[in-house]
Amino acid sequence: MKNINFLVSSIILALLLNACGDSTNTNNTDGNKTDTNKTNLSKKLILTSNDIKPNGLIEHNLSGNGNGENPQLSWDNIPTNTKGYAFIMDDLSTKTAKEEAIVHWNFFTDKLTVKSIDRNSSSTKNISTNIREGTNYDYTKKYAPPYPPQGETHIYQFCIYAMNSITANINIETSFSNDGFKKKYQSNIIEESCFKASYKDTSLIEGN
Repeated sequence: MKNINFLVSSIILALLLNACGDSTNTNNTDGNKTDTNKTNLSKKLILTSNDIKPNGLIEHNLSGNGNGENPQLSWDNIPTNTKGYAFIMDDLSTKTAKEEAIVHWNFFTDKLTVKSIDRNSSSTKNISTNIREGTNYDYTKKYAPPYPPQGETHIYQFCIYAMNSITANINIETSFSNDGFKKKYQSNIIEESCFKASYKDTSLIEGN
């Protein structure tokens, strides 16, 4: 009887140990345990800049007080079924309860191999012919650099959108803020990536 009880206990213990081995941790080829819940997560769309760090400061030469050069931008980890990209830069410090943020720069492309913008390309009209630039607050179709009143710090938002439809039908005469664009094209946005940065004109303080 004791032998039978011991045998039953051994079988139950073996089953419990086997169940634990089938949890989310599995062995990879190196013998290390890997969390399958993590490895199955897809990478997210990401927008970066060589010239501006997230939550950082926008340099003088990218502003209206400097050379007015547009920043370099890159985007990667493109979602499946993307048909085009839309980009918008607006000034969050001008946003009110009744007014949307004013738009400094926006562009659109359906050329999926285009995944970057060179510094000073919009400012000098050397931007890719595969990119359509939209209207900014100054009613021009190019980068409008930050130019807040002297002494004021303004916060700017940079967003890239992966779209499930081509962007050729988007009206570039409309000056889309990020909020306005998301309201109108919510059903067409697969994924978005944004970062913010601030600018303050300190030229008089610095004696420039």
